[in-house]
Amino acid sequence: MILSTLLGATAVLQTAQEPSEPVTLLVNYVERPNDAELDWYRAQGATVKYRYDSIPTLAVILDASQIETVSERPGVTYVEEDSTFEVFDINNTWGVDFIGGRYSLGAGYDGAGIKVGVIDTGIDYNHPDLAGVYAGGWDFVNNDADPMDDNFHGTHVSGTIAAQENGVGVVGIAPGVQIYALKGFNSGGSGQTSDLIAAVDWTTTNGMDVVNNSWGGGGSSTLRDAFDASLAGGVIHVCAAGNNYGLFGVSAPAKYDSTYAISASTETGGLAGFSDRGPEVDFAAPGVNVLSTDLGGGYVSASGTSMASPHACGTVALLLAHGNLTDQNGDGNLFDEARARMASVAMDYGDPGRDNRFGWGIINAHASIVAPMELRTGPTQSGAQSNMLVNDATVGDSVAFLYGTKTGRFDLVSSGTLLGIRAPKLIRTVVADQNGQAGFYFKIPASLAGSTFFLQAVESSSNSSQVVPVTIQ
Repeated sequence: MILSTLLGATAVLQTAQEPSEPVTLLVNYVERPNDAELDWYRAQGATVKYRYDSIPTLAVILDASQIETVSERPGVTYVEEDSTFEVFDINNTWGVDFIGGRYSLGAGYDGAGIKVGVIDTGIDYNHPDLAGVYAGGWDFVNNDADPMDDNFHGTHVSGTIAAQENGVGVVGIAPGVQIYALKGFNSGGSGQTSDLIAAVDWTTTNGMDVVNNSWGGGGSSTLRDAFDASLAGGVIHVCAAGNNYGLFGVSAPAKYDSTYAISASTETGGLAGFSDRGPEVDFAAPGVNVLSTDLGGGYVSASGTSMASPHACGTVALLLAHGNLTDQNGDGNLFDEARARMASVAMDYGDPGRDNRFGWGIINAHASIVAPMELRTGPTQSGAQSNMLVNDATVGDSVAFLYGTKTGRFDLVSSGTLLGIRAPKLIRTVVADQNGQAGFYFKIPASLAGSTFFLQAVESSSNSSQVVPVTIQ
């Protein structure tokens, strides 16, 4: 596949267009424009393309000579010219396995009851792996109710999220969800900002729980407003960070505060060379040689942050369905709570903690579903008495306390989970008491002064703790 190029940043309108040149404007108001305002545009010979529901904005097609008149209309705050965004692909199910998908599926977690929107090139809803989960949508390119994919990109993305576990082809992270196709991109993978805003608006007004956005570009203030409004409406948007080799930072809309930005990892846990990076990155996910659904019922491999984002989107769907999240900060959505849960168990590749390449780490789907145990440690002075303790283990479960010198992926088959430390070694196993506590005391050898370790606990029912970095003083 060819690496999609990013367009430059969208500029605020200038009045340099020649008279009689048609232009599409995004006209932003203080309040949602009423029918009389729409009638005014029509009286000028303009076409009202969209009146959005979640933001006070019109998309109108008019003569370039009318730009100044529109800018001075009562209640108008600013105007932007419509622009273009691109889907992010560059051309096996290793990705689902890498983030623990077989564990979550094996435990019966499939995302049932969650509505997932896919803003992309459409979906081949006749594909055997997708027909059972396709629930409808809209084609904003052709303005009809038939969002059939004529590119492949949206079908590929949707397969990673929700391909059926039917013994054929591939399986998605969350095969029990309902998928909605919002076709905002044409057969060449290009989409107009006005159409994409309409797609975001649709996800808000139609009650999507989580939406995948494997596309991007320079940015638009109106587009940012649409994503902010969608988050306020309770929708979590997961976005591809971009494929520009990190040259220009994270793309829009991934760089917005109201979205999750996902970079792409390789099959060995490295950062894909094409992946964009920056402080906005929240997580990484598999994005190289990912096999998924193709047009006409087939399967195809592709690479890009487009392929990473749906791994994260499917994980969010599982978490919303099965993670028992509550709106702890009272802001009317689960954006912060879901991110915090995933961050607490992410496989921390890259620098310890959050970094510009992997964010909080590579997604750990299975561990994200169950609230992780909190692992506490005592003093870290060499030669001193210390302790390790978890307070919220399952009563009667055996809790293994582990350590390692590197963070990353470790497949603990015996407990049916993934760990966030590589090549862990067992310190001790303790049975949780009637209060759900498990722990022990020990003396830190003087010879370990200056050493750094990563600690984690895992119980036999597959729940694990967060990773705790410790440096011995």
